[in-house]
Amino acid sequence: MKYKRLRLLLWLLGVGSIALAQGALVDSVSPRCQLTHHTPVCWAIDRDKNQLKADSREYAILGGLQWVLALVDDDNRFEYIAPDYLLMLEELATGSQGSAMEGYVEALSRQALGRLAGRLSAVFPITDSARQQFIAILPYVYKYGVEVNKFADYYRLGFDQLPWAEQESIFDNAVISKDYSKLTDLVINAYYPDRLQRRFPKIDLALPQGVLDRYLAKLVDLDLVYEYTVADKYSLQNYYVTHLIFVMSDFGRHAPVKNKLRQRLEGYLLAHFDTVRDIVNDRDLLAEFVHCLKILGYSELPKLRDAERYLLGLQDRQGSWTSSYYQSGDAYDQFHPTWTVLTALNYHPPG
Repeated sequence: MKYKRLRLLLWLLGVGSIALAQGALVDSVSPRCQLTHHTPVCWAIDRDKNQLKADSREYAILGGLQWVLALVDDDNRFEYIAPDYLLMLEELATGSQGSAMEGYVEALSRQALGRLAGRLSAVFPITDSARQQFIAILPYVYKYGVEVNKFADYYRLGFDQLPWAEQESIFDNAVISKDYSKLTDLVINAYYPDRLQRRFPKIDLALPQGVLDRYLAKLVDLDLVYEYTVADKYSLQNYYVTHLIFVMSDFGRHAPVKNKLRQRLEGYLLAHFDTVRDIVNDRDLLAEFVHCLKILGYSELPKLRDAERYLLGLQDRQGSWTSSYYQSGDAYDQFHPTWTVLTALNYHPPG
């Protein structure tokens, strides 16, 4: 699958749209690519898919990405999941170094940020929860240099005026009560400013510092107490484990530091993998287990490869991995299964 960078960039600059208007390429564009925002990229993906076997992993991954593009082509759904969509693109780039996917990710990230720049107040009202989501997208703003001043000014004029809520006492109480859902949210929210400051240390924004390290230090000895027979709490515990691995690895950019916390989480993933694969009916969670174990260096583990083949077999004809249970849900519920399976299947450890 060889990415034709010049071809795609010409499309994004409008040359492709002009050609379509002239009727030169109408026959080349499949019905699934007749979109408002993503026709050029979708068409380029179709061209690359035509060079692949229809039963290959690469073909399935590109089909999944096309399904996501159709989902976020709708402005309302895009606004609802934009930060998560950008994180998905970053995960795809992280797992695809030197491949075609990197070019698609850059083009789509730039386009998504451009769409967001025109609707910041609608997507990010001045609230504490919206501030966390806004901080989550800033690394992409600075990485790709899209409307940097507009995004930075919006933060300074709005979010800088909000006080930072005291979270550490809430975190401590969640540790005591083993509230894995709350702990996951708090760790992720601490990760966002930490990631921004590590990648772009010269950015002049008022952000809390050192919170993530303090949180992780407090989690080293936290027991993981639930078994699958306590379904809801077991599920939340599992997502807590996977998201700690994601945070500790910068979502797969590097292997987590070898310490006691990593050792406990790694042991848990290996011990519970069969249960998640064979008993728990949650493809999102199975995909996250696969992704995390690949980050930890288990890509060639036979049962991991078997799980990947199983996940590939769950893809529907539209390209998604969204189960029927979620198809009538909100945009996030529709998006999340395909996001997790797509990024897990696509991931290759850097280096």
